[in-house]
Amino acid sequence: MIISLPNEDGVIYSQVFPGFIDKAALLAGNLEKVLEVLQQGLASAEDQSFVEIFVSKYLS
Repeated sequence: MIISLPNEDGVIYSQVFPGFIDKAALLAGNLEKVLEVLQQGLASAEDQSFVEIFVSKYLS
């Protein structure tokens, strides 16, 4: 999996599987913040595009 460095907010973005991980929150055990950032990623246009491509390739 290709993963970028954390951005200015400390959020890591996977270039292979769209999603966001808040590194500091994860390491601190702040699962509420981890899930909040993950939900933001799942609501993004990038994730929607990933889902559409995945479905067309593997579930059609």
